[in-house]
Amino acid sequence: MAKQWKEHDGHASVFAGPREEIRLRITTPTDGPWKLDIQILPVKLDTQLPEYGVSSGEIPRVIAQFNLGRPIELRPEKGPPYRLWYDPKTNCLETTHPAAVPFSATPLSAPSSCPKCCAFLASSRTGKKPKTCPLCGHVL
Repeated sequence: MAKQWKEHDGHASVFAGPREEIRLRITTPTDGPWKLDIQILPVKLDTQLPEYGVSSGEIPRVIAQFNLGRPIELRPEKGPPYRLWYDPKTNCLETTHPAAVPFSATPLSAPSSCPKCCAFLASSRTGKKPKTCPLCGHVL
C-alpha cells in the first residue's frame, strides 16, 4: 500500500475479492498529523474484467496484482498486447501499450473506461468511441 500511496498522491486500494474495494487515502494537513480516510465500496470486477479479455479463472490473480499495485499484461487474440492496471486515484481501470513489445500490425485502440463510473467503453465497428457513457450517461 505504501507503493500505491507514493505513486498515486496518497491514494491506495485493496480489493477483498471481485465485489468489494477498500479505498484508503492518506493526507498530511499542514496543521497536524496525517489522516487516513477509509471507504468500503461495492465494485463489479467480475463483470468489468472479462470486458478486457480476462477470463473468470484469472480474476483472482489479476486482483492480487492490482492489490500489489502492479499492472498485468494482456495478449488479445486480435490486436496488440497491452497492460491493464487499477488507478486508485481515479478509481478506474487503465490501459496502455507496453513500449517494449513490438507490434506486427497497426495497433488497435485498447478498451477504455468511463472516467465517472469506470464502465467499459466499446468502440463502434467504425472505430469511433462513444460520445456518452452507455451506463451513467456521462459526456465523454
